[in-house]
Amino acid sequence: MMRRWKLPELIVVVGGFALLMTSYQNCAKTPLEKIEQPSVINGMPSLDLKSHICSQARFSAGETSKFVFIMDLSASNFGNWYSQNQGNQKLWYWDPSKATDAAGARFEAVKFFLDNCGNQNGAQFAFIGFSQAAGVLANGKFSCDNVAFGSRDQVKSHIDALKARQAVDEAWYKRWVYPSYLTEAQPDSLIYSVTSYTSASKCLEKLVVDDLTLNTMNQADRYSVFFISDGLPEDKAGTGCNLANMTPEQKTACYLETNLSSVTMTRTAAFSKAKDLRIQGIYYGDAGGEVPAVLDALSKEGGTSEVVKLQNFAENQNALCELVVTQNAIDYQPDLYTVINMNMRRENGRLVADSDMDGLSDEMEEALGYDPRNARSSGVSGILDGICERLGGKAACAARRAAITCNPNSFDTLGLTECDRKALNLDSRPGVITPGADSDGDGMPDFVEIIKGTDPGRADMTDDPDNDGRTTREEILRGSDPFLSDNGILEILLNRNSLTFKANSEASSCQQGDWTLSVDRLQTVRTEPVGAQPGDMAELRHGRDEQIVLVVYRLTPTNSLNPEIEYYGRYVRVKATGHVGDETLEATPSLLKPEDFKSIGKIKP
Repeated sequence: MMRRWKLPELIVVVGGFALLMTSYQNCAKTPLEKIEQPSVINGMPSLDLKSHICSQARFSAGETSKFVFIMDLSASNFGNWYSQNQGNQKLWYWDPSKATDAAGARFEAVKFFLDNCGNQNGAQFAFIGFSQAAGVLANGKFSCDNVAFGSRDQVKSHIDALKARQAVDEAWYKRWVYPSYLTEAQPDSLIYSVTSYTSASKCLEKLVVDDLTLNTMNQADRYSVFFISDGLPEDKAGTGCNLANMTPEQKTACYLETNLSSVTMTRTAAFSKAKDLRIQGIYYGDAGGEVPAVLDALSKEGGTSEVVKLQNFAENQNALCELVVTQNAIDYQPDLYTVINMNMRRENGRLVADSDMDGLSDEMEEALGYDPRNARSSGVSGILDGICERLGGKAACAARRAAITCNPNSFDTLGLTECDRKALNLDSRPGVITPGADSDGDGMPDFVEIIKGTDPGRADMTDDPDNDGRTTREEILRGSDPFLSDNGILEILLNRNSLTFKANSEASSCQQGDWTLSVDRLQTVRTEPVGAQPGDMAELRHGRDEQIVLVVYRLTPTNSLNPEIEYYGRYVRVKATGHVGDETLEATPSLLKPEDFKSIGKIKP
């Protein structure tokens, strides 16, 4: 005969959180809602249980890229003007010491990238130089008409031509080093006079749109753009956003509107063809200066978080190579988490034990002739007792088992067998990459739905079957009954969880920040021991009064055109020790690090 328990509810402080330990009132059949005040264990035993979750950014090697290098070629790369007044006349002198990249290290950084990093299968490249116009050299001038995707060698030839032309114009500027001077504007024949972001943005737009519409064999998954500049946007005097009657604020607003409109058009064109496009701004030169607002906005509108700031490329030839991982990384953010006591069910307002975690309470199993210590005691090979009852009982379950072919010893990460899944038609659902992960895509793993009484084959986590104003997902997380209004239950008798984010720290193993899962309260029940499981699912074994608690989180990609949502989980054993009324709780393990979680699987949204 099974042991029966009739104990008061127990509030337990859990390290940084508090757990609520509640027995089911099996003998008295007293609904939890009618209990006026829970008793507190003498001594307030504690349990230190915490979980850390990492955001992730991973390089997607399978996505073929087209790389675009937009390079600032304005005169500031090899010096700058300064003026002095002589009588009524202003004299202009050239100062080579103000150069941001006179040696052309940025050109060499692109070449280094081409030789060392841009080696994905099928990758192609394009180069856009810009000053007062943008493109590649054609008859001594910039021409966007000649910009196209090609090989590494083709891009290198464009770089060499532009670098040679820079040397020619640089020689002209050096003629005006003190004491030589100019008394009028520099001639229009110099192609390196200004920094027209607008010309560069429009040239990028033309390149991408032409490639999308004219290239019928475009196999690239994404466009990765590096927008490299050392200064503020500037059009030729009297043109574009540089009209004489404009204030500095009006000019900035004009540059923002013009360039962001072009970037939006470019990205929209890419998205319409199921291609991703991201622009990474790179600001170099004045280490103490502020990043130009327009370049920062281009980078953010272009799908990257912020501009990369470099003092110069000479000190880091690998700068572009380091960014390729960022450009081709898919960012995964935790957006759902679940903490579930697998041994606890709430039925008809009462907390009851499900010692063997099969979806049936211990008392229901005894009434039906099942063994509450054995999750598969029906005699139907490989199928949970709770699933058998879903199917209509032992006879219906046996008939269903005879109609499917499955391996009863093939377990997924959480503990469902291939037979469990096939009996409920879960393996054949669209979007399922890993059977058993989350067949209906509603954010709750199949095993949890089965033992909590919801439908793993239908997205029902946002339903409210008891019309109490709380969704099924909320009720499962709170530890209330999704099928019976819980408006009378005190909040202190329910679970409460939270997820908080911290930036990187030396104590964290996370590269992209550390999410800490906090459980303020968690309901627990008295359980019977459960021994060896079929298939040796050792994590589901537990002793008397032990709980198996499942911690699950979901990572969702924020920037992938072909997203795959990932689930990770870990079982924690919580053990009650000591005498009744004077117990303590211990968790194994007591601290969950990111590497402690196991992959449950993937689904397509």
